[in-house]
Amino acid sequence: MRPARSGRDMGRPTESKHREALYQRFSSEILRESDNPVSLEAAANRVLGHAEVAQDPELAAMLRSCLDSRRSELRARQAEQESPRPSHAISAWDHVKPQTARGTPTREQLLSAFQRMRQDFDERLLHFELEAARTALERIAGLQQRYPDVVSQAALERARVDLARTEQRFQSLQAEVDELAKTAIEAARGGDHARAALALKRLSSIHAARPRLLPEPRFQKIREQIAASGEALEHREAAKALIARERAVAAEIRKLSEMVHTFHTAVRSLPHDDPRYREAEAEYHQAVRQVRSHDAEWLADLMLELDDLLEDLHDPTGRAGDQVARFLASVRTALTRMRQEISAIGGEQATQAQRH
Repeated sequence: MRPARSGRDMGRPTESKHREALYQRFSSEILRESDNPVSLEAAANRVLGHAEVAQDPELAAMLRSCLDSRRSELRARQAEQESPRPSHAISAWDHVKPQTARGTPTREQLLSAFQRMRQDFDERLLHFELEAARTALERIAGLQQRYPDVVSQAALERARVDLARTEQRFQSLQAEVDELAKTAIEAARGGDHARAALALKRLSSIHAARPRLLPEPRFQKIREQIAASGEALEHREAAKALIARERAVAAEIRKLSEMVHTFHTAVRSLPHDDPRYREAEAEYHQAVRQVRSHDAEWLADLMLELDDLLEDLHDPTGRAGDQVARFLASVRTALTRMRQEISAIGGEQATQAQRH
């Protein structure tokens, strides 16, 4: 019979790989089917109520993070639709039109233009649109230079301070993203799936709330690096399992061969009433039973077991498969030699019996 594999996949990277596949499937359904809060909650109820999700707290936590990110995205979209920003900061100048005989805009018009410029500037900062914010600041500076009695130097300096603080905040958050990505990748590489999932959850929240801070291409690249790290761990553990199994079989075959050969030597060199002979003979009969049990069916089961380990290894080069083939050939050769030596021992014992 084929060796049972109970418990071999539990807690291993294979489980993490299955979890990641489920997450990709359910998160895609959430994004595809939830274009408003009502449909989002319906998708949430369906996904979180799925049997496999209910049985996996870590997967459930990852999907809740995805749902929270989607809720934040929908709220941001709704807020943007309710309070649309001007398409160009320069549009604030549309209200600055000559009203007096000399063509000079009124103070009210200038203040209105400044307020609109400042509002656009603030919204650019809020969304970390730093290049657009710098352009908006230049326009505010131009307005202040032309009309210093309306737009004070202090107002311009406050805008500059706000930009500097936002740039510093942006750099701080970028450093946090880098650290989170590093943490998630290292955790996945080390098999700490809970820690990797926690870091990925935070990254997902940042991506949803601040897409300019963590744009989709970079977020996807981080996810791919995390997945690759998990696969690297799975590869290492599968390789360890394969080597451990081969070593165990090799040690067993080597021990049986030593027991057979020790008795063969005893047959040739020791009297049959010698205690050492009797001890070697007892071990020999045990070895013979083991060798007989290592028949074609045993070898076929071993081949299937090693094939399973090879499948977990995912070796595209084929070198691992070649190594396993050589190992199986060495096992066949060792068993054949033991059977030949057992036959030789039987022949020598029969000859000795005839002499006596």
